[in-house]
Amino acid sequence: MYGNVIQHPGNTDVRTNRVHPVEEDNSKTSTVTRADHPLYSQLKNYMFFMKLGGVFHDPPFADVGKLESAFWKSWHAIVSLLSVFNFVRYIPEIWKPDFYPGLIYTEIIMSAFFFHCMCIIIAFYVMCSKMSGFLAFFEHNQKYCNSIDSRTLRCVPGKKQTKVEVNIAQAITVVCTAACLAILLVFALVFETPDYHSQSAPWTSTASLVITLTIGTLIANAFMSYTFFFCLVCRYLKKQFNLLAKTFSEMLIEYENGRGEFVDEQLYVSIRKQHNHLCDSVVKADDCFSVFILSVCSTQIPLIIFLAYQCLFSPGDISEKFGYIFWLMINCGCVCLVTIHAALLNSEIHDFNNKVYRLTAFSTMPCNNRLIPIHILFLSRLNGPPVGFSVFGLITINKEVLVTLVGMTFTYFTLLVQFE
Repeated sequence: MYGNVIQHPGNTDVRTNRVHPVEEDNSKTSTVTRADHPLYSQLKNYMFFMKLGGVFHDPPFADVGKLESAFWKSWHAIVSLLSVFNFVRYIPEIWKPDFYPGLIYTEIIMSAFFFHCMCIIIAFYVMCSKMSGFLAFFEHNQKYCNSIDSRTLRCVPGKKQTKVEVNIAQAITVVCTAACLAILLVFALVFETPDYHSQSAPWTSTASLVITLTIGTLIANAFMSYTFFFCLVCRYLKKQFNLLAKTFSEMLIEYENGRGEFVDEQLYVSIRKQHNHLCDSVVKADDCFSVFILSVCSTQIPLIIFLAYQCLFSPGDISEKFGYIFWLMINCGCVCLVTIHAALLNSEIHDFNNKVYRLTAFSTMPCNNRLIPIHILFLSRLNGPPVGFSVFGLITINKEVLVTLVGMTFTYFTLLVQFE
């Protein structure tokens, strides 16, 4: 009923249970074109939008021309240097709190934001340039898609739905970046608050305003686009696991309705292999995004605490606090998007547990007992270390960690209020 499944050569053999390793040569330039990657093809519009903003460039695909590759890579490098410059020029204000009296929290907020953007822009520049970065992730996901028979298991999410999500992400990024620029203009030109001077320091001329707005636009675009790019990748991987889970559920229904004495041997082995291969894709994606998540957790969460304090207890009328309120909403939204999508992906990966537990060893055991070791391997992977996106490999983001982060944020905000 399910058709023939093409087995991937790097997985466990059904008869001998021997593992044949797949050799990866990262020393050579990829011979695969961008069009061969389903994930790249579906997200290419948003990645092109990121390239225009100077926060992304194509990994070393075979069909990327030298001039095209050099242009986007150079533009990404320039924006990376501007992000370093933007943080370094603000360092004197961190060490001279008496220069602008009463702005200690603003200095902490601005320095954390500049440092966050600098870290993720540089990290993405390195990951786009390395053979073991985004290129390795794209190629591994492509191998997963090519290793199964599309007549049996659907592995590529629908292009129409993904296209809608990409368009929505682009629209929100543009709107939020424009809003951030408008807030900066209002603060600089209308209210003339010291915040503008601290952002432009040590230059407060008209020319410095132009420089500040230019860099601020690029930084704000990076801040928003990386968040939505991460969410789009999470949703794509989550859909792939979901499609695999649906096939597994159909197999369970066949068995539980008594249409077969045992589960479909070939399909069960294939699903286990594809789940393992897809988990490896998540691991390679985590190598690219772990620094981004570390930056979010180490800078954005403290930023939320100080922004909430500024909104509630800083002097000034509501017109001056509007910028802080807007910034607080943007930061809360970005942190929630990143952590929730990472937790949902982890949950989708390990939700196979409930389905596999519905099968006993005897339900997977034909006369030759070949499926029992595979059944145990599947359970071991699902019950083993959590698979998903991590904070620099230190802790994997799941639902429990999500609750911990929320509790930690409220706890430290309460302590900050009590110290006041």
